[in-house]
Amino acid sequence: MASLLDTARRQLTAALREAEREVQRLRAALEALGGAGRRQSAKPSSTRSRSRKPATGSVATRDAAGRQRAKPPSTSSAGSRRQPAKRSAPTRGAGGKDTRPLVVFFSSCDARRVGQWEHTTWTDFTDASAYGDDYRKILVKSFSEIVQASKAERTSAQFPCHALELIIYNALGRGSNGPVARSLDRPTNEAWIDPWLRVLHSHGVHLRVGHALAGFVTRHGRIAGARVHSRKRTAVITADWYVCALPVERARRLWSKAILSADPHLGRMWNLDTAWMNGLKFFLSQERPIVRGHIFYVDSPWLVSSFSQAQFWLLDFAQTYGDGRTRESLSAIISDWTAPGVLYGKPARDCTPAEIVTEVWEQMNAP
Repeated sequence: MASLLDTARRQLTAALREAEREVQRLRAALEALGGAGRRQSAKPSSTRSRSRKPATGSVATRDAAGRQRAKPPSTSSAGSRRQPAKRSAPTRGAGGKDTRPLVVFFSSCDARRVGQWEHTTWTDFTDASAYGDDYRKILVKSFSEIVQASKAERTSAQFPCHALELIIYNALGRGSNGPVARSLDRPTNEAWIDPWLRVLHSHGVHLRVGHALAGFVTRHGRIAGARVHSRKRTAVITADWYVCALPVERARRLWSKAILSADPHLGRMWNLDTAWMNGLKFFLSQERPIVRGHIFYVDSPWLVSSFSQAQFWLLDFAQTYGDGRTRESLSAIISDWTAPGVLYGKPARDCTPAEIVTEVWEQMNAP
């Protein structure tokens, strides 16, 4: 019995030491990520920082009800007015209690992640308004608006934190079997869609191309059929099970009163924000392997990102695709379709396809 306890004690000690080393590695990685924001902390430029500045000749305080009121400034023994001590921009993290909010998230249990951080915005979690533009562009916008086209002030902190958790643990070699962001080794149809279709056909799946789902037929509180439009007619398709695999903004239009009566929770889908995140491809006569991965153009108004694909494809690009002159497929994504561009002064949603091409190319090549 004593030997078992000794073994358990040694294993526990070793695990604690490894945990301590892991915390040190996490802190070092987070220091590198947050360096840009801290370097600018001495010159706050946010609205929140300005609103906290007291009026001349007074000191701002708050009463028990939280209302702001002024208090006469204190004086020194010589009778001169005491100047308030200079302080840098706030460096506190989530909830104002920790200077490393990501460490707080990484050490949070599942209940706290879902119960608290799911209901905390990404801007509040990162205290975005207390830091400079570089901090907001690189850390705040990159992991909400560029990655998933979701405005930081409306994005749950749960998603960006989880993405950063994956990236940092991947960089530390923890729980990873390869790069955190991976690419297909050939065009999407060849690498994914066509093989997938062959598997579906082998299982007896029939694809009805040229048909559009118009709605559902309900009976006794259950789905009894799917109304499908084609060029020639409208038909009702019956089956044992129905899977509505549509984007949220399309699917919720199909929820009739009968469907919502059967499952009122589906009505919550109208509370979900949606945004466009679409892109285009530039086929170039020269390879442009700028980096082996994604590029975020954090200063671009349309929050553009790009990816040089040819470097990852197994086949010779020029010999396999096109007329032999094309050597690069540069994929670009627009994550903000509402901001004015730099050439035409219009958001992407109001531009013609030709204007979008020209505008994206200009934003990617801006100095």
